[in-house]
Amino acid sequence: MVDWRQGGCTGSVRRSARKQVKIQLKENAIYRRARYGVVHRFFQFVFYARTFGRYVLAYAILNILLVAFEAIAITYFSLPPLYSTTSRSNQFSLNASMLFLNDSLLLSVSGYFVTTQVGALGIIALALALVSLIAQRENSATDIKVYYRESFAFEIVASSLALLCVLVIQLLWPFQTILHETGFGMRSLLFEYCLLVFHLCWLTVNLGAIAYFINVTFRFAQQSTRVQLRERYTANIVFPSDLAHRLQTMIYLNAAYNIDETDRDQAADLPTATFGHDFGEPCVVELEMRSRIPLVLRDVRMAWIRWAVRRWYTRCQTAAEEVSATRLGVDEVSPMLWFPPSFSHPIGGKIGLCIRRNGVPLTTVEKFVIRQAFEFRRHRDGS
Repeated sequence: MVDWRQGGCTGSVRRSARKQVKIQLKENAIYRRARYGVVHRFFQFVFYARTFGRYVLAYAILNILLVAFEAIAITYFSLPPLYSTTSRSNQFSLNASMLFLNDSLLLSVSGYFVTTQVGALGIIALALALVSLIAQRENSATDIKVYYRESFAFEIVASSLALLCVLVIQLLWPFQTILHETGFGMRSLLFEYCLLVFHLCWLTVNLGAIAYFINVTFRFAQQSTRVQLRERYTANIVFPSDLAHRLQTMIYLNAAYNIDETDRDQAADLPTATFGHDFGEPCVVELEMRSRIPLVLRDVRMAWIRWAVRRWYTRCQTAAEEVSATRLGVDEVSPMLWFPPSFSHPIGGKIGLCIRRNGVPLTTVEKFVIRQAFEFRRHRDGS
């Protein structure tokens, strides 16, 4: 049995399953032959953000940090500001002219970057048009999905558009201009050049990814290459994802055996916990949530649930020792907690996260910890 405690300090079921899948695939000779190359894995790492908004947000954070560091350098490190009242007039004129030349250089280089990125986006549009013609001719919708994933089409377009947006906005250098107008700017344009180097690296990565994209596109026109792309996609994406999903479902359903060292199957009067099942009435809903959209269980942090459930176990046993009256009917059933959400089916509307039968109620802290232990994501058709 796979132990969810392999999922790190939080007992992540998702992390534990992926770790086991990774270990198993390392020993699989077929998977090693079909594994992605170094270039593909590099772009897979670089384009981790995948969406336009995430790229822009990451750049905005970087820009604000550099502006804040420039302001701190002026304030706390006694560096000369952009404008100095003690400098001589000719020195000020020289500094102003040098600053103008540097600004002109920054604007010129940024303009070249914009032109290059716009041209690269045009190449992507032509390549996608070629693939669309092939798809209409052969009616291969599945191959198109594989192509988009293998060529990083969506990621490259998102990254290129984000860089283009950033370059156009940075033609005015808005954050740096505001900083200089308030008197906290430095004479040196060191931080502006740092961003310029970052733009250059970003553009270089995009151009390299576009070269990879074009290579995959031209190869996609050949039937034998499409078969290879399909096999690689199945070996690297579909099979590991399906195996991890099945494994994390099994770990979650059997998680109760690792919550406490006591053998609760042999002691029917002890409190128990069950995952992924619903036993119906009579019961008390201890914790629930509402959602207007379908959700899918993404991960469960079992270490947090274990902490809350073991506290509940202790309080149930303490309460049982204090009660000596005989209970009849359903009250003879031992205290039980069950957690109905599962990895198998999407859920929506009113969702019961934790349900109790008999035993003592959960405390506010225990409910909060259990709620934070469950992680959901929006359900996407075909995912």
